[in-house]
Amino acid sequence: MSNDILAKKEGESSSKTELQKLEQKLKKAEEKMKKAEEKMKLIREKFEKAQSEVQVQTSDSSRGKDTVQDKKDKKDKKRKRDIEEEIKLDEKVIDDANESEEKIKEVENEENKNIENIQKEEIENKKLKKEKKEKKKSKIENEFKVINNSIIKGDLNAKQIFQDEELSDQSKKNIYYAQLYSNRSTNDNNNNNISNENEKENEKEIINWKFNKAKQNWLIRNIFSNEEIPIKYLDIVLSYLKTVQGLSRNNLIESAKKIITPSSEDTTSSIETDVIIDKTDVEKKEVDGVEESTTTKETEMKINKEKEEEKIKLTLLKKERAQKLLQAMDIEV
Repeated sequence: MSNDILAKKEGESSSKTELQKLEQKLKKAEEKMKKAEEKMKLIREKFEKAQSEVQVQTSDSSRGKDTVQDKKDKKDKKRKRDIEEEIKLDEKVIDDANESEEKIKEVENEENKNIENIQKEEIENKKLKKEKKEKKKSKIENEFKVINNSIIKGDLNAKQIFQDEELSDQSKKNIYYAQLYSNRSTNDNNNNNISNENEKENEKEIINWKFNKAKQNWLIRNIFSNEEIPIKYLDIVLSYLKTVQGLSRNNLIESAKKIITPSSEDTTSSIETDVIIDKTDVEKKEVDGVEESTTTKETEMKINKEKEEEKIKLTLLKKERAQKLLQAMDIEV
């Protein structure tokens, strides 16, 4: 839609340029028309004068002067033809000026229509954007309203998740999505013990689980991250991910297996990276051929050791999560 508006605006600017050119032509044509009218007036006067002279000379001339008179008549006729041609040319100038004026009016009308269409489209786009924004805002407000109601009504899981300051907003929403699935499974087993009236009332106050592809993908991407999905929420997420089907399930299993038993290529690339880092560290230790102090070396060694320990810790955590995931999905490790 925005491309159409730009195209129309470009057309509008070209129409303005054409309009300016036509206005200039019209001014020139009007000037020519005035000059032509003045010229026509003079020519008509000359023509009338010449015509009256010819008539007088014809009546007064004798037969002996016919030859001279014939020559003069020819000249007068030629002059008359020239005058008529000039009049025609001047009339053409006037017609051209009128045509130019009509073209200007057409361009102006078309330009006004284009402006009206652009304004209508802009108003419609603004209206649509506003409606989408309000719809999204209303959806978020309703979601949080229902979450608050769930917390007030005693949903301890919702309270724990949404009041956990360690979790990001994304983590809260997506972990709660998995929690809702667990709640749904529990509610399905206890459906016979709930009356229809209570069920309708609960639907107003508690969010019902609904499949969401984006949230599922987020859980798949972050299942091995302790920051996004802390260990205390792991079982909730696993209870959802074990139900994933199709290509997503296959990719999830492959990712878990690679973490547990990395390929030889991954191991080689890791070793090469470590060697490059070590070489860089050695180069940094010498500046203009002078070794750094022992304290600096010890500090660097300590930092490197801590980094390595953290790296090993994260690798072990990932492996542990991958094993739990495969177990939850009934896949042999």
